[in-house]
Amino acid sequence: MKNKIKLLLVIAIFVGLLSAQGDEFDSKYYNETIYLQQGFLGPKYMMGGNSYLLVTIGGELKRYTDSGELYRKYKFMRLVSMGLMVAGPILSVGMTGPGGGEDLDDTYMSVIIGSIFFGAFAQIESINKLNEAVWAYNGNQLKQKEFGKRVPNK
Repeated sequence: MKNKIKLLLVIAIFVGLLSAQGDEFDSKYYNETIYLQQGFLGPKYMMGGNSYLLVTIGGELKRYTDSGELYRKYKFMRLVSMGLMVAGPILSVGMTGPGGGEDLDDTYMSVIIGSIFFGAFAQIESINKLNEAVWAYNGNQLKQKEFGKRVPNK
């Protein structure tokens, strides 16, 4: 009977210590990594329970070279996306020429649809690059020697 009580006491202490270690890791992970949370007006990036603008998160992502490079690719793809969405309709109107272009084939319509299609594709790729940059940043944060201490900007 005494052995069972000792065994239960050891198990209770062991379980108490294990759960405390997990809570410490969870709180550090919560406070020092970036995560995506669904909001009322769409997804937003959080760090330490606070919501940040994409520009602020971009500054954090630039702290590491691999996440900074992915963030630059995100910005480039976003610019390409917006350029295609705007340039396609303007180009198709320019193709009609003076007089409305009554004798045109369907080229101008294919330019509009193509620019919208490729613009949407570039937008999806830019979002994927942003998510990859966040994953790379979180991986670098977790690989730090002393988890919990911030690395200064390089």
